[in-house]
Amino acid sequence: MIEKPTYEELERRIQEYEQAELERSQVENALRDSAVKFRTVADFTYDMEYWLNKEGDLIYISPSCERITGYSTGEFQHNPNLLSSIVHPDDVNLVKKHDYNIVENGEPRSIEFRIIAKNGEERWIGHVCQTVYDNNGVNIGIRGSNRDITDQKGVEGHLEASEKRFREIIEDVSQIAIQGYDEERSVIFWNKASEKIYGYTGQEALGSKIEDLIIPAGMKEEVIRLHRRWVDHGKKIPPGPLTLRDKNGDEVHTYSSHVMHETPHGKEMFCIDVDLNPIRQAEQEREKLIKELQDAIEDVKILSGLLPICSKCKKIRDDKGYWNTLEAYIESHSDVLFSHGMCSECSDELYGNQAWYIKSKKRRSENES
Repeated sequence: MIEKPTYEELERRIQEYEQAELERSQVENALRDSAVKFRTVADFTYDMEYWLNKEGDLIYISPSCERITGYSTGEFQHNPNLLSSIVHPDDVNLVKKHDYNIVENGEPRSIEFRIIAKNGEERWIGHVCQTVYDNNGVNIGIRGSNRDITDQKGVEGHLEASEKRFREIIEDVSQIAIQGYDEERSVIFWNKASEKIYGYTGQEALGSKIEDLIIPAGMKEEVIRLHRRWVDHGKKIPPGPLTLRDKNGDEVHTYSSHVMHETPHGKEMFCIDVDLNPIRQAEQEREKLIKELQDAIEDVKILSGLLPICSKCKKIRDDKGYWNTLEAYIESHSDVLFSHGMCSECSDELYGNQAWYIKSKKRRSENES
């Protein structure tokens, strides 16, 4: 005969059952809350989130797929190939290679590719995915995320076109040397005027450190310090005259200005150098001409001053005390050259009594009358 449970045992069993029911209810509530949280996060995410199992079957895709592609979650669920079929024909191989690498390596990877939306529009997708595992470390598929980056690509396209126009303009500036270099001072741009002024071709300059090309040895540390200060702390390098070096080691006098340019890849600095050598040469020519003029003026002053002259022989005494003939003195202090002749009074005095002179003078008088 089976022994009946005592009252205490029945009460204990009832308490155990009630506790089990409470725990089951708590687990169900936790699972329900977890499901709500998952759906809230997954269904209301802005990007298009999806999960493929190891066989490549679509397990889940977020409702945002319709905003991005035009296709609903139901259309994706009922057409296993839809996810790959909307890839732009020109980007199919890129996506296939990406999918192969993610399966082989399992590491998170990202790419950008185009899709053809349901309405026929071409859209750019920023895609990232990675392999996912369960609590036991078993591979349970791939989680992917697609973001519509069409607007961003449009902006990037405009920026690239604008930068291309800018580079074409400054490339053809023939009298102003412009060099660009990155945060590590490696040359990234070298226009034709830089080739002319500094002697390095663009091929020689690109990738080299700016301080190894045109900066004199005594200036290198200061140039590096000022550049680093601008990159790290935003303190601009002031414009001013600089004496740099060309490929042959000769001095190049410039007036240099600097511009910092922010890019997605970091900061870029552009140096704008005006070659002052032609101006300096013109100034030297001007100074030489002024000196020549001043020397000429000094010579004129000497000739217009008080000259010590002999009362009898008419010789002139120079600054060193030597007596010079009038012709020699004037010729040495000016550009004047003398030709000698004789006036009529001196001719009469010297030759007046000679028959040939009287006869010549008479003939000249008859011709004049």
